[in-house]
Amino acid sequence: MSEEIRTYAYDDESLILALRHYFGSEQHYHEHQKHFYRSPKKTFFIGFIDSAVAGYCSLSKGEIQDLHTVPCFRNRGIATSLIRYIQARETVLTLGTSNTIVESIAKKLGFIYYLSRGKYNYFRWEAKGDH
Repeated sequence: MSEEIRTYAYDDESLILALRHYFGSEQHYHEHQKHFYRSPKKTFFIGFIDSAVAGYCSLSKGEIQDLHTVPCFRNRGIATSLIRYIQARETVLTLGTSNTIVESIAKKLGFIYYLSRGKYNYFRWEAKGDH
C-alpha cells in the first residue's frame, strides 16, 4: 500500500480534478464546491492511497478545515496522516469539528479543547521545541 499527501493551491486545476474524482459525480461535486472556494488563501491537502483519493482537508489562516475521508478508506489513518503532515509545516493550528472521531484524532495528536461554538468544538495545537 502506497500513501502520499499532495499540497494544492485553491485554484490549482489538478486539485479540481482530484476533488471531482473524490466526489464521484459532477452534481455531488457542485453541491460541495462552496467549501473549496471560501478563501483564495486556502491550501488543500489530498491524501492518496495507491493513487486513489483517500481523503482531504484544507488549511486557511492556521485553521484545519473540511477534513474528510473516503468511506472505503476510513480507519486506515488517512485523517491522522493529513493532520500530521500539516503539523510538520506549521507552528500553531486550530481545528473545529462536530465529529467525535475527528475530536479523538485531534486529542491524540496533541490538540487541546478551548472553545465550543454552536455544534462545533474547537481545538488548538502548538508545536513544541524545534520546528
